[in-house]
Amino acid sequence: MEHLKVNGIEYEINADPNMPLLWVIRDILGLTGTKFGCGATQCGACTIHLNGEAVRSCITKLSRAAGQEVVTIEGLSINSDHLAPLKNYKMFQVANFHCYFVGDLSCLATRRLQNR
Repeated sequence: MEHLKVNGIEYEINADPNMPLLWVIRDILGLTGTKFGCGATQCGACTIHLNGEAVRSCITKLSRAAGQEVVTIEGLSINSDHLAPLKNYKMFQVANFHCYFVGDLSCLATRRLQNR
């Protein structure tokens, strides 16, 4: 049993500690905003924040995330403190993302840069 905090909510996860965090987030927690793209860390569709660092959840094991703070794209909601600073960026005000991979990754990557 692993303890995980995702988007501010504590969970107890009963899964193989070697399971990729992507599948924990999507299949166990039902948060489908984090996407499977290439499975090789190249596309960024599976990007999440682990303790404020952008990581690829397709290769991050559940055991690595245990006891850590995870933020997914769902955690960057319009009413969230995580997303509020992004509203000032012109690209997010005028962009019409046709690809949800690009939109989600752009939000997570930009938020990570702001934290530096």
